[in-house]
Amino acid sequence: MTDSSESPAVRFENVSFRYPEQSEWIIKDINFSITSDEWVTIVGGNGSGKSTLIKLMNGLLKPSSGNVHVFGEHIETANLLQIRKWVGVIF
Repeated sequence: MTDSSESPAVRFENVSFRYPEQSEWIIKDINFSITSDEWVTIVGGNGSGKSTLIKLMNGLLKPSSGNVHVFGEHIETANLLQIRKWVGVIF
């Protein structure tokens, strides 16, 4: 894994998520990139998908569709322990 500021540290490509047996999408078709030298704050109301987004970024949940890449690796094949050391979350 590399953490070069020239390439995205986190990349969401057309990511959507809904919990099993739920009809409502929590996250729908999101695209964004964050480089390793950026600090990002995620804000929103209760139930808007903030915690779900972080869980997708840390590999705790798998997207219903789309791709999540962290430090150039697909989240499903990445070293999750290393990712969790590099990605800080404060609730």
